[in-house]
Amino acid sequence: MLDAFLNGLSAIVVIVVIAGFGYFTAARGWYDDKGRQLVARIVNLSIPCLLFYSLTSRFTHEAFIDMLKIVPISFLTVGTNFLISVLLVKKGVVDQKMGGTFIACFTTSTVLFIGIPLIWSLYGDKGLPYLLVYFFANSLFTWSLGIFNIQLEGSLRRGEPRPKLLSAKNLKMILSPPILGFATAVIFLVFSIPIPKPLAMIVQYMGQLSSPLALIFVGITVYLVGFKRLRNLNRELVLIMLSCFLLRPALVALFSLPFDLPPGARQAFIMSATLPVSSTIPVLAKVYGASPAFASEAVGVTTAAYVFVLPVLILVVTLLF
Repeated sequence: MLDAFLNGLSAIVVIVVIAGFGYFTAARGWYDDKGRQLVARIVNLSIPCLLFYSLTSRFTHEAFIDMLKIVPISFLTVGTNFLISVLLVKKGVVDQKMGGTFIACFTTSTVLFIGIPLIWSLYGDKGLPYLLVYFFANSLFTWSLGIFNIQLEGSLRRGEPRPKLLSAKNLKMILSPPILGFATAVIFLVFSIPIPKPLAMIVQYMGQLSSPLALIFVGITVYLVGFKRLRNLNRELVLIMLSCFLLRPALVALFSLPFDLPPGARQAFIMSATLPVSSTIPVLAKVYGASPAFASEAVGVTTAAYVFVLPVLILVVTLLF
């Protein structure tokens, strides 16, 4: 247990230093809007490569099929989280005018941008498969019920008819580059397709770009938001923070109890559920006329708060699991 805790502290140092580099360089004015977009785009391009390499190098056909047994944990977690958020909106606990955006922020998380460098630092490549299982459920929610509730809020604000839950546009959005990288790796594993060595090296090198650049981007984001915003939080933001840092990991811990997971696997799974709000939500909220300002606040506040919450989360998860 002591070794695991010390490993967690080492991971925190790595994360803080690299993200701190992003924070420091942003404070020095190194990045304009185009610079930040470039960093984000490189990360988005490298993540599918990392997903493909992580799955195909970590799993055999048999091991992958065996891992599918734990997929219900992530879907139960995301589904329960979604139902709680809907209940909070229906009961008037939160402002119903921003209900769709609140539901999306309450339930989704930035699994890849922060999750990959975090889980890699804490548990190595052995922890990534559990992050990917959570990522799969999180992504399906984002591009189905998540985007639907954001569209619904926007249509209500404009007095337009209710949107369709399933549409050709929404289904197209589900096929994002990370999902395609994940799906391609699944095809290679299920059909035991051999991977040419040059292809394996390309996706490995490209994938290695994602973790440090993602942490630098997080540092930039934290600088832009600032820590002062944490002083005055409304009820909706407090509830979203509780969802990110308490509810989701507690649900994963609860739903994973019936499963016999390898040492460290349960910790990796739980930590995968502790991440800040997905950075996709403000973009969707703006596109569909919902509450982009609130969504941006939720992303910024949960990302900034994660700097302080992360050491506590690692300590609790290490001691309890």
